[in-house]
Amino acid sequence: MTTQTLMFLFADIEDAAAMRQRLGNAYAGVLADHRRLAWAGLAAHGG
Repeated sequence: MTTQTLMFLFADIEDAAAMRQRLGNAYAGVLADHRRLAWAGLAAHGG
């Protein structure tokens, strides 16, 4: 029987609600950058 180690990552952008309100439609780019950086970091370490 094989076993696996799983990890769950919960990430948040600090004060995202206020940032979204302040940036309007530009917030989508901030969120996309956040996701891209998170996925790149995970991929770089075999995740």
